[in-house]
Amino acid sequence: MEGVTGAGIADFFNGLSWGVCNPVCGNSSTNSGFGGTAFGQTNIDAGLGAVSSQTGKFEAISTTSMMVHATYYLPDDGRTWIGGGYGTVYSSNAGEMTCTVSAAFCGGAVRTVQSIYTRESTYYGYAFHDFTPQIRMAFEANWVRTTYADDTHAENRRIQVSFFYRF
Repeated sequence: MEGVTGAGIADFFNGLSWGVCNPVCGNSSTNSGFGGTAFGQTNIDAGLGAVSSQTGKFEAISTTSMMVHATYYLPDDGRTWIGGGYGTVYSSNAGEMTCTVSAAFCGGAVRTVQSIYTRESTYYGYAFHDFTPQIRMAFEANWVRTTYADDTHAENRRIQVSFFYRF
């Protein structure tokens, strides 16, 4: 079991952006007014922070994650094992980082409550069995759910069967 919480830490999770692109600096007609004179894109990764539509100020995006996992080896000399778990990553303020004026104003992409996600969750289970020291088979089932800032959901269910030949 593990958990992490913080703000501006999305770079600890590969590719996590919450659907929030880089904020723009400057005050020209193509920039957001964040940061004074026009100097274009900020030099931060997407998902770490943006200008909040609630406060109008730059804020770090809050991120909380949690994972629980268990594995059990059956009493057959370790040839068969099963496991499963649950994991989630959640943001309490990513949904506030909307920008609907224009793509140029919003740092390259318009951000709406339909395009910003606030939670990713997954449940998974698997079974492995070694038929011989060289031949192994595995079965996995996985369910993933993405929750967007407007409370809509997208789901993905997968089943995978794998065969391994070890030499």
